[in-house]
Amino acid sequence: MAEQSQLPFNAPTDDPVSIYFASGLTSLNSDQHSIVELVSGLLAEFCSDQKICVHQPVLHTDPANTPDLTPEQVRQIDHEKVASSDALIVLADFASWGGGMEIVWAERLRLPMLLLARDHESISRLLRGSTADVHIHEWRNHNDLRAAWHGFFLGRKSQLEAHRRLRADRQMMWGPTVARIREAFDELASDKRNELYAVAQLSDRRVAELLSSAVIWAEASMDEVQALTGALGLPSSTYVAGDAAVSVSTRDLAALQHASELERWSGSKTIDLLRKAELELARGGTRRLRFSAPEDWVDFEHDDG
Repeated sequence: MAEQSQLPFNAPTDDPVSIYFASGLTSLNSDQHSIVELVSGLLAEFCSDQKICVHQPVLHTDPANTPDLTPEQVRQIDHEKVASSDALIVLADFASWGGGMEIVWAERLRLPMLLLARDHESISRLLRGSTADVHIHEWRNHNDLRAAWHGFFLGRKSQLEAHRRLRADRQMMWGPTVARIREAFDELASDKRNELYAVAQLSDRRVAELLSSAVIWAEASMDEVQALTGALGLPSSTYVAGDAAVSVSTRDLAALQHASELERWSGSKTIDLLRKAELELARGGTRRLRFSAPEDWVDFEHDDG
């Protein structure tokens, strides 16, 4: 009991430590499906006692209960839930293509994973050889499951609390980056977007997903990031975390202020011109315009208009 008292997490009630429970669902027979429901329910009960939030696909995207959900909707729901979790628990007794995808997403986000199997030798050697933080635990009954969960959460308590804070920080870290790249993408005409998809070798759906949120962007591979920004003609400084690495100088800002006063631009228009100028600078290359004189900003505003 003394060990049990050490488990409760230090996390606010509106943003608790969150767990994603992965398992096979699509090709299970009735007995296998019953096992998944049983383990999922036991896990939910355990997590509730410890103030841990758990997402159970068997309740939300099970094909037996949600036949009207499209494949695209299922992917969006499950992908976003993995990206907003702090650990992955996998019932690995039954083969699952979807579970394999969830494990890949979790690896990208550096989530610790607990794999539960009644015979760990049945788990693919490729998965058992993962370089991610993967722990495999054999089980036979509900007492084995509770012991596995308790040991997993207790051993990684500080790690999961730190990851919860990291989730909260990702919006601040990557929000400006995604906004910069989305702005460059939004400027493209439809034919140029089709050209971008071909050059980057990314589907239109994947590009839309990458630019949908900072949380999803954080899960992207560096290869995808470089392919997308390269196809947009943006330098590597554009996709660093935080504010833009390239910005206008103090002299340029003074010139913008003078131009704004002369032209009587509104505050929102002035800020909009500043953001577009920063994007132009981030693109690199030789520019016809500089931004060191009020006339440069006026010419830039006319070109933009």
